[in-house]
Amino acid sequence: MKHKLLQVMMERDHPYPPAGRIKLDDAHLGGQCHPQCTKLTVVKGFRSVELAAWAGQHLCEGSRVFCDRPACFHAVIDAGCSHDPVVTEGGRASP
Repeated sequence: MKHKLLQVMMERDHPYPPAGRIKLDDAHLGGQCHPQCTKLTVVKGFRSVELAAWAGQHLCEGSRVFCDRPACFHAVIDAGCSHDPVVTEGGRASP
């Protein structure tokens, strides 16, 4: 059921790029996170050049991006977004 809801959310929001406060992750969606919308896309790899191209195509300039440690996520800055790294240890105590 969760996958069906995420698919419907993606199709509804497809023409609108995410803006504002954005949580970006490479593999995990869940835990204590309760998104207002979800955008799922495939990238060729977790390299700065790939993430910069993805961010330029999928994010609104001026957005504030929160994500974990991988250095390639700093590439969202090239798309005019700010990058706030979030260090998580996993589990329910994670932000």
